[in-house]
Amino acid sequence: MDQGLAAALAGIAGVVGAGIGGLATAYGARVGAQKTIEAVHVQVAHQASAEHEQWTREHRRQVCDEAVAAWMQFYTESVPCQGRISRDQDISEEQITALHEAFIALTIAAAKLQLWGPDNLVTSAHNMSSAAEQLHVATLRWPRAVQCGDPAEVSAIKEQVEACNTNASAAWCSFASTAHTTLGVRLQH
Repeated sequence: MDQGLAAALAGIAGVVGAGIGGLATAYGARVGAQKTIEAVHVQVAHQASAEHEQWTREHRRQVCDEAVAAWMQFYTESVPCQGRISRDQDISEEQITALHEAFIALTIAAAKLQLWGPDNLVTSAHNMSSAAEQLHVATLRWPRAVQCGDPAEVSAIKEQVEACNTNASAAWCSFASTAHTTLGVRLQH
């Protein structure tokens, strides 16, 4: 074979080899870019999900804080009323008004949790609000019972207030425990 022909064949083989190598390099670059895009997409999705969870948890915490503050205000207003009932004393209009306002605030705070869930926290807040409502209603019946002077009615309301107070305390404890679990707060024992 003559050297010119061998050089031409070698040149053709080099060009074909370079072309195949170029195609393989382009294909590898394309696959690598696709894998990079997929990895970035997964990372962004995970980060967005984590940020959404954090945002939701923060709003839940704020609403739980409102519910705790509302409960404490309701409890603070109900204790003097319960004391007066246990001593067979009348409750003033100011005390009744303060208790009613505290109850309304508690009901609103508990209802806000419906927006943020989860269901067990919503149920627990509802139970706390319902127990407070029962105590509130029983307390509101007291002034009328004192004015009527019916010993059976007075005794029945006193028993009802005690039972409602026990239920409200249990509902509060359940709410606090559920909120701790939901928000991921560790209880110190």
